[in-house]
Amino acid sequence: MKTAYDPWLLFLLALGVHVGWSLQVPAPTDVDPSYYRLVAGHIAAGDGAVTTAVWQLLAAPESLPAPADLYWMPLPSRVLVPGLALWPAWGAELTNAAIAALWAPIAWLLARELGGQRVSNAGAALLAMWVPGFLRKMDQPDSIALFGAVGGLAFLAASRDKWGWAAVACALAALTRNDGLLLAPCIALAFTGWRMLPVAASGPLASALWTWRSASLGGEGYLAARSTIGQLADKQGLLGAEPTTLAASERLAFLWSDGIGVILVVLLLVMPLPGVFALPSRLREHPVTRAGLAYALGMPVFAVLAAPAVATYGSLYRSSSALVPLLAATSAVALTSFGTWSHARFKLHPAALPVSILGGWLALITLAGPAKPPTRPTPLGEAECALLGEVDGPVFTADPLFLAERCGRPAVLHSAHQSPEQRAELADRYGIAWALAPREGDEREHAMTTPDAGWEVAGERLWRRTP
Repeated sequence: MKTAYDPWLLFLLALGVHVGWSLQVPAPTDVDPSYYRLVAGHIAAGDGAVTTAVWQLLAAPESLPAPADLYWMPLPSRVLVPGLALWPAWGAELTNAAIAALWAPIAWLLARELGGQRVSNAGAALLAMWVPGFLRKMDQPDSIALFGAVGGLAFLAASRDKWGWAAVACALAALTRNDGLLLAPCIALAFTGWRMLPVAASGPLASALWTWRSASLGGEGYLAARSTIGQLADKQGLLGAEPTTLAASERLAFLWSDGIGVILVVLLLVMPLPGVFALPSRLREHPVTRAGLAYALGMPVFAVLAAPAVATYGSLYRSSSALVPLLAATSAVALTSFGTWSHARFKLHPAALPVSILGGWLALITLAGPAKPPTRPTPLGEAECALLGEVDGPVFTADPLFLAERCGRPAVLHSAHQSPEQRAELADRYGIAWALAPREGDEREHAMTTPDAGWEVAGERLWRRTP
């Protein structure tokens, strides 16, 4: 069979893997995929890029529906629109699975650019296809699959010395994640001369243009709210608590205690990195591997110092997905090289050492357990939708994104971190007369367990505002 067919066959194999995983997670289990599905659903329905959920309260909109993407970036929701329009039940998940499947052929092509042969190229694709540390998250419509794909394409364009395509991929990365703008200056290191400049500027420019759009729609409080996010020592500050101003020394403490730890855990549990050290020196000095190293070292520092609480909550994990296709390629080429060296030096079978390293890595992954199914149940489902019955208008809830996405109800965050006066002001602003109390046993710190004065229990888990 011709080698040219390999990437296509590996894409189809990866697609089967990711579709299989996606079908086991029938609804989002995190706020990000719920948000992207919610916005994509409104676009597909012809409502435009709006949201009917108020999730974080640093800059609550004056009314609902409100302009979307004042906190999240736009691309992860936009790519879901065609699939969701064609198949509302599963279109978003299957679209995301197809994007995740692109990691395999991108890793195959990167391995070939790094001098890999057919076996190592296929190994790179298989590594990128089966990434236990990401598998259970990337197969929900989150930003992970998309950021890994556009990041991989950026590294691929850099490996082929295509500065124009690299700039396009870096701009798309900046529109996929808030911290995606950092990828551009790192990719620029793979180029020389004047071509570095447009590549380095592409991400920050795309991010600046989107920030200008968001500031135009979000009003005067938008930029202040974005600045406040960078001051939070605890992500619960997004839910209505007073933000904490962080000194430079406190940011460095976050970087040391959380940022570096998170990125090391992600990388060490995602790829068999010991194999990378077996790369021949000519490959370690390859421009694209230098760019990848710059991103791996620079991204956690940038993210944690810019927004410590948000970064350590999930940004570092998601942003590291851009490295996976490249790490898969370098690991596969390195392991093959390691096997060749061990055969020449110790007369071992060329596959013995690579298989041993891979086996040890898989054992570590299995013990760590990141590939296990999520234990947290879907926060809201048909039971919660049925409880609301014929209730009209926006609803207070601890899970506004889930409620809006799964039940089609406008929803506003109801949090113990808010003061009673803040909750009353929100109820007046949005005309809220009902609240959905958390399920029994819900131990989240911000969940409201008793109604405020002026509210009464009106049914199972339902509170009503008294006239």
